[in-house]
Amino acid sequence: MNDNRPNILYMVCHDLGRTLGCYGKPVTSPNLDRFANQGALFTTAFCSSPACSPSRGCAMTGQTAHTNGLMGLVNRGWSMPESTRTIVDYLNDAGYLTAHFGLQHEQHSAAANRYQVEGYRQRSDLYAENAVDQAIEFLEVHKNTSRPFYLNVGTLEVHCSQWQGKLDNGERLSVYGTEALDRVYVPRVFPDVPQVRREMAKFQGAIRFLDGQFGRLMAAVDGAGLADNTIVVFTTDHGMAGMRAKMTLYDLGVENALMIRLPGRIAAGQRIDDLVANIDLMPTLLEAAGAEIPPQVQGRSFWGRITGGSAVDSRSEIFTERNYHGGVISHYDPMRAVRTDRYHYIRNFGDDPREYWLPQDVPYMNEDYADWWDYLWPQPALPRSREELFDVVADPDEFTNLADDPGYAQIKADLASKLEHWMEETADPLLRGDIPDKLHGWPEKP
Repeated sequence: MNDNRPNILYMVCHDLGRTLGCYGKPVTSPNLDRFANQGALFTTAFCSSPACSPSRGCAMTGQTAHTNGLMGLVNRGWSMPESTRTIVDYLNDAGYLTAHFGLQHEQHSAAANRYQVEGYRQRSDLYAENAVDQAIEFLEVHKNTSRPFYLNVGTLEVHCSQWQGKLDNGERLSVYGTEALDRVYVPRVFPDVPQVRREMAKFQGAIRFLDGQFGRLMAAVDGAGLADNTIVVFTTDHGMAGMRAKMTLYDLGVENALMIRLPGRIAAGQRIDDLVANIDLMPTLLEAAGAEIPPQVQGRSFWGRITGGSAVDSRSEIFTERNYHGGVISHYDPMRAVRTDRYHYIRNFGDDPREYWLPQDVPYMNEDYADWWDYLWPQPALPRSREELFDVVADPDEFTNLADDPGYAQIKADLASKLEHWMEETADPLLRGDIPDKLHGWPEKP
């Protein structure tokens, strides 16, 4: 066995999307911005399902959510089936030491993920500063051992429950601080009103805090002499929270920050514009580790693409799905989508899907909220179209639905055909009707 195989440090945070300076957003993230320039930054990386547990399950298995079986949140009754094998299992088999600290969102019990070292003991372990402390201690212990390791570090940050100040963990606001209101970045899909600006100030304070903890972790990697033989991956599960964002299949809901560093193998300063899905992460890391990629994996390795090795065919499209989550509109709101580098086609399968507000159409904004910050928006009232089509080059905010425009009829038909073929090829259970809910038995009805 080749013990010159690289270590892998995989850090995944909550609900970040691409809200970082290195992605052109005016937010404070100096450590991640610097890291982005040390390796490869992916500009069009997306999750395969925009809900916390399903997205992480996709990344760990290299399979779609409806294939691996994790189609809803762990805290709503779902869990990765015990028989589903993940990157942890394959790296265990390959002789890696596997370890996890911080948040996991794939299993009811952290032990069920089968890491050899599991650091979760209490809720405070989920916070970035504590997860990073444990990871740094692990690095110090194992920095001189010949056995390669896979270290997964998850954080509660920057989930909106931690910064919005309305639920149990609102005290974290004093840890994060806030951004100055006159410097706050407000996405164009949100109304730029004081209520939204106030919440975005909290969100961006949490991002600055997360960035500082990532900086501590990278200083420990470099200080331990591990940088040259450790693949470091920084990513998130899906897009930021808010209207037309997290829990939807619009770009703002499925976009992922993704950057990877390995000095000497991954050239610094790369900006990868290829379409990438997070089901591609697992086969990529297995190839980097010299492990066999199992035939049931649906993702594609892009290791050759970022290391200048063998040519890799870029994806012409990616597919995404939404099944169960929760939120403003519906717990069960099944959607499927296909996105190319130019167009984004979404099909809505629910009984009575409701339209997500566009900023120019919001009739009013609530002054405050009782639970989740996106309840600042009024409840959606209008029916949502069964089909949506966007030109993401001309209309990156996805404001104009072209699905009924005769000039785009052929494009819509082609993308609809691709989506149907993907659903059939992957045996999507939605083709057979509603997907049963692990918590309630069957989908909630409006």
